[in-house]
Amino acid sequence: MALYTNLANLANDIFVNELDSTGASLSSVSGWLNENLGMLNTYIYTSFSGSNNGDVSGMGLEEQDIYKEMYLYHHRAFELAKICFNYFFFRLVN
Repeated sequence: MALYTNLANLANDIFVNELDSTGASLSSVSGWLNENLGMLNTYIYTSFSGSNNGDVSGMGLEEQDIYKEMYLYHHRAFELAKICFNYFFFRLVN
């Protein structure tokens, strides 16, 4: 993984390498990363802040890897919830 200074580039890396065929959109990945930077700060005791164009200074490879895994955990939990809902809904209907 390359060192990115912009969350849009990190979002693109996640989308291309992890989610390209899952139905997720690049804008949803980028939006999640922009909106949840505070959660990363809480988890790893940092104070990253993004500017209007998504630039984040000081975020190294380790922090980017942690943030990537946080997103993937969120994405997988959301996908699992959709699967469970569909299973129980269709079971209830039939």
